[in-house]
Amino acid sequence: MKPFRALLENIDPAGEGFKPFRADTTITRVYALNGEKTILAFVRDSKNDWKSEFEKGIKPAEISGESIDFSEAARGREISKVRVYNLWNEKIIPAENSAKIKLPPFKRSCAVRIDFE
Repeated sequence: MKPFRALLENIDPAGEGFKPFRADTTITRVYALNGEKTILAFVRDSKNDWKSEFEKGIKPAEISGESIDFSEAARGREISKVRVYNLWNEKIIPAENSAKIKLPPFKRSCAVRIDFE
């Protein structure tokens, strides 16, 4: 299954009542949706965009060792599963069931899904 499709598998947008929030780090922009049973997040290298890559010819750097803290958004809920989706190489990486997520190395962007009990 393709990661983007897997990211959204069994999501009921109306039932989730998603609310947008940001969880940026010093080197990433994090656009997230906080729902009843799920947090979905798109993580983007803050130094990489279409202009840097296509107009300036700057290759994307690998981001490694980066963590994102979703504790405030996850407050009061028990996490059942955390996954990180590399949207560029089609890999789905299980992560520790924690609101503080250590991202695997990636280039450009990745997505995060946190499921709650």
